[in-house]
Amino acid sequence: MIIDRLDLDAAVAAGIISREQARRLRELSERQLEAPDERLDFSQAIDDEPFRLNRGFRDIFVALGLLVFGAGVTALAANFAVDLSGSIESWRPVAEGRSWPILIAAMLLAYGFVQAEIVTRRQRLPLSSAIAAIVFVVWSGLLCGAIALYFAADALHSGSATIHSSGSAVLWALLGGAIAGTVLFYWRYRLPFSLVLLAGLLIALTFAVLDQFLEPGWVDRISRPVLGGWGVLVFAAAMWFDMRDRYRTTRLSECAFWLHLLAAPLLVHSFVIGGGFSAEGAAFVFVTVAVLSVVALVIDRRALLVSGLGYLIVAVFHLISETALSDGYQIAITASLIGGFLLALGLGWAEIRRALVKALPWPWLTARVPPAG
Repeated sequence: MIIDRLDLDAAVAAGIISREQARRLRELSERQLEAPDERLDFSQAIDDEPFRLNRGFRDIFVALGLLVFGAGVTALAANFAVDLSGSIESWRPVAEGRSWPILIAAMLLAYGFVQAEIVTRRQRLPLSSAIAAIVFVVWSGLLCGAIALYFAADALHSGSATIHSSGSAVLWALLGGAIAGTVLFYWRYRLPFSLVLLAGLLIALTFAVLDQFLEPGWVDRISRPVLGGWGVLVFAAAMWFDMRDRYRTTRLSECAFWLHLLAAPLLVHSFVIGGGFSAEGAAFVFVTVAVLSVVALVIDRRALLVSGLGYLIVAVFHLISETALSDGYQIAITASLIGGFLLALGLGWAEIRRALVKALPWPWLTARVPPAG
């Protein structure tokens, strides 16, 4: 964590520390800022789920600039590449300009690296770093896609490939480049948010592979177990990070937070997708959310519950809509019930969790989750 100068001055004014101690603490904080293993530690040593989405309005302001600028530059580069190539037909090589997309994508990626160095490594702005990671991953995919397009055009021109195979090669390159960019970004900056990008891209890769080798209609048959399997894997990865930082004082806790945020919708969606919201379906949603609530309390992760709220809201509203109440009352009652549930669980979280963990009959489990109370 970075020690704020105003906090140090306030501590000196209150007589808690001397000016010499404040100077030494400030120097220690500056040295930690440059340390390679700690430079991206956005966690907070607090008695709660450590999570920091932004570090003030400056972070939000910079993030908006990165988002708008990245979208604009990408669109500008795409139009510029098309104009330079002067392509007449899709997938036909251009005699003089077909390498321009590769050069432009490489320049974008180089700029994305410099951008990440500033906002992620030096400024340590969490929200802006998340936007920088997304932009870097997109531009990594574009670079690999442009390279694949270059060689696909050659193969198509020589007659050794078809439009379908060339298009598939480019799409695979886009996905592979995005995954490689995510791995590189996490290796360089250790940004917790990049893990959720990596997990999402790996899930997309799984579906792309299955679509390549399975017959049409496979999505209706096996998409639920695939999503559920990935949900279990992502949840296991999140728990691995959590158990390495039981007291949640380091970056590892935020890595677990983002993975829990992704694991919950995968698990819930794999259970209730396609089942509709009949009375039986609504009851199943209630049971699923109840189980998630117990697990979230045991491991002390509110993030695990967030993704199930959408299904819970729809289920409650469906049951109330079958009554003779007007639409206004239906919406009001649904909001009141869901809000009351969140307030009761949120305000009484510590007490409920303390009683639940105390009642667990498995010492090996209580020794691995955050201490209750």
